[in-house]
Amino acid sequence: MKPLLLLTDFSESGNHAVEYGYHLAKHLKTNVMLCNAVDMAGAANMLWPAEAYDTLITESGKELKKLKKHLERTDHHTGFHPQISYQSKLGRLLDVVESIRQKEDFYMIVIGAHRTGFARFLLENHSKSMIDTLTCPLLIVPQDAALSDIKKIAFGTDFKNHKRDLEAIYKLIPMAEQMGAKILLAHIHKGEIADIKKMEDEFLTEISNKANYPHIFYSCVEHDKADEGLCQLCTNQQVDMLVMLHRSRDFFELMFGGSHTHKVAVKVTVPLMVIPE
Repeated sequence: MKPLLLLTDFSESGNHAVEYGYHLAKHLKTNVMLCNAVDMAGAANMLWPAEAYDTLITESGKELKKLKKHLERTDHHTGFHPQISYQSKLGRLLDVVESIRQKEDFYMIVIGAHRTGFARFLLENHSKSMIDTLTCPLLIVPQDAALSDIKKIAFGTDFKNHKRDLEAIYKLIPMAEQMGAKILLAHIHKGEIADIKKMEDEFLTEISNKANYPHIFYSCVEHDKADEGLCQLCTNQQVDMLVMLHRSRDFFELMFGGSHTHKVAVKVTVPLMVIPE
């Protein structure tokens, strides 16, 4: 499996996401790269001597090295131990990620989210661009996400695009299989169950015939609000990870537009994986 790219800004949340990503990599039996983007955008109007940039990159590298040693020192488990590389680069997060991805392909990119900054991260222009331009999954890890085994993955679907949803699920299956996790297909509806019954039957029939993975289940939750319905499902069904297919318009506006952004960010405590369409 391709390696994971673990992003950090050295905050508590950022470093927790790195630990989560490393924990995930052990189960997936793949390697990791730690990355820090030294973003000078906030000091754009200031004149910095050339050596100052070198100093910032050097300090960033030292912090990444310490983080690498911490992961190695605290990994007492037997079995696979991911190889850890690291890079620090000057530039905006999006530009740094794209620069690294031009040289190496990754199975997934992992980033942390401050509880108060989750919405801001998703709505900033560079973050929108990152999600829109990614060709691999993006995993956003809340600060309080537990470093526990992933046994149940919920995949949110609205049944509007069977083909795309099925393709995303087929991509998800190897990861679930590697970890021995169940996949829970989740649909939130507002009570119009008769309207979705046909789509539901067609979708589940095709999954049953083609997925070749016996641990796929289905749950339908009635709720007026999609975000609260997903939160309810994740809590009641003991979900370890929530997965959504990213559609450049529908997904972003439904799940992370307006008030939905803050509500999902505050209430959902499990990592969110965004799979590009």
